Amino acid sequence: MAEFNKKMQEQLKTPPQPGQAPISPADAIMPPEFFIKKEASISDIKIGITVNVVAADKDIKNAKQFTAAEISLQPAPVMTPAAVTPPAAE
Repeated sequence: MAEFNKKMQEQLKTPPQPGQAPISPADAIMPPEFFIKKEASISDIKIGITVNVVAADKDIKNAKQFTAAEISLQPAPVMTPAAVTPPAAE
């Protein structure tokens, strides 16, 4: 993220020269992804994990089967107990 911010600051400091087109969206620096894409196996699916599937077919509402174009796993959120503040002494 630090590298992304550094490059963004560099772009902001150097405005386009007269007659030079501004940076196009295709040339813009993309922010880093908030997750890591890696290979997973069926054994990686555990209770509490969210499984998202993008179908290769357009209409799967009444399909008995379909081909997945992408499958992603999202781990269950880590729930930490809330901090308990003792009542103030009177």
